Amino acid sequence: MHRSILSSNPDSAPYCRWRDAKLAAQPARPEQFLIDIADPLKLTADERKSLQYPLQHYRFVIFRTRKPAAVDKNTLRELGLQFGLTTLDGNLCADDDQISSLRVFDHGRGNAYIPYSNKPLSWHTDGYYNPASQRIHSLILYCVQDAAEGGDNQIMDHEMAYIQLREHKPLLASALEQPDALTIPANIENGEQIRSATVGPVFFLSPQDGQLYMRYSARERNIVWKDDPLVREAVKELKKMMHPDNPYVYQYRLKPGEGLLSANILHRRLGFADTDAQQRLMFRARYFEALKLAES
Repeated sequence: MHRSILSSNPDSAPYCRWRDAKLAAQPARPEQFLIDIADPLKLTADERKSLQYPLQHYRFVIFRTRKPAAVDKNTLRELGLQFGLTTLDGNLCADDDQISSLRVFDHGRGNAYIPYSNKPLSWHTDGYYNPASQRIHSLILYCVQDAAEGGDNQIMDHEMAYIQLREHKPLLASALEQPDALTIPANIENGEQIRSATVGPVFFLSPQDGQLYMRYSARERNIVWKDDPLVREAVKELKKMMHPDNPYVYQYRLKPGEGLLSANILHRRLGFADTDAQQRLMFRARYFEALKLAES
């Protein structure tokens, strides 16, 4: 992919070719991104080929393992290695092995962050607050146990969000490509700065693989958008399109043994309720590397 696809010219030839190919490849039905795999530790050639198509064209795939009880964090780490994912983002609330256990925390640091509660989690890409040198390119989210009620994920390929925004009004897409479009203020805990402020674009091409990525959060607190009328209009349009009525927004409730492997696409989580007998637990592994896919 070449930087010219980000041109504000709606008739840019590289952009039009990329857009047309992208639209032609979209799934006719959601089941096309659900792939069964026998052993995540060692994918077969056919399994890898089946996983690669949605990863290339939708930027995500949902995989389903045949033996969920045999899957642990090491299994997910080995799955990631098969796609060139080696460097985990050891974020604040990650476990010692740098993979996060997403469950409800009643106390401790995790209790202060929405992912570790049963509250709805707004639309975002992971690590939107990370500096440019530590951008999150890839994500594995694996369901150990689903909630007793709720907890569905809504997901949207950020490339489709870019296309829809650009087709609506090209200048809005360009506004979100500005290097200072989105600022995340410093994170202060108990008077101590634990992360400095980060400034960057919303849409950008990664130097790793030349593909389009996104850093975004629909949160209204601790978010500073550039004081630019086009940026403000673009943010409003993005929020409108992240609606269940959009045909490119998919809702899916991961079940035990199922996982999401993605190029850090847009996603959100609905609220949920646990019981004593059934408590939601997800493993989340996020990586600095882009997915390594074979050329098609």
